[in-house]
Amino acid sequence: MENLIRIVKQEHKTGCGVACVAICLGWSYPEAFEKFKKVLNWGSRKSVFYTKAPELARVLESEGIPHDVLRSGRWENIEGTAIVGVNRKSGYWHWVVAVKDADRFFIVDPELGEIYQHQNWPHDYKCGPRNSYYIRLGDAARCVSI
Repeated sequence: MENLIRIVKQEHKTGCGVACVAICLGWSYPEAFEKFKKVLNWGSRKSVFYTKAPELARVLESEGIPHDVLRSGRWENIEGTAIVGVNRKSGYWHWVVAVKDADRFFIVDPELGEIYQHQNWPHDYKCGPRNSYYIRLGDAARCVSI
């Protein structure tokens, strides 16, 4: 049976990475947030939740999810299910989930809580993964089968 993608909206201004992992693992945002706190040792006083690719990878690894951390400057290089960094600011990315195969290409943006066909994604984000990190997930990702 095919898994359906579950849109998870980030609950913190800087929680896009948390929300993307939640989307890919079929979790709620609070479930993912608790996992991030545990795996990354986030204390109760932490109020900014920017994440980098190695931190996302550590959470995925803690769940036994096969993944590869890669770099790309083009949407064309991204295949399958991936967490993709776009719009880098201050050393951090805005993370989105991309699902791409020969027939489909859509993007889930946790900031907006929306899913888009690639060509309909808001213009601000079309700059895409210029020299960006992305995390390609193995078949164990629970968000979607392609």
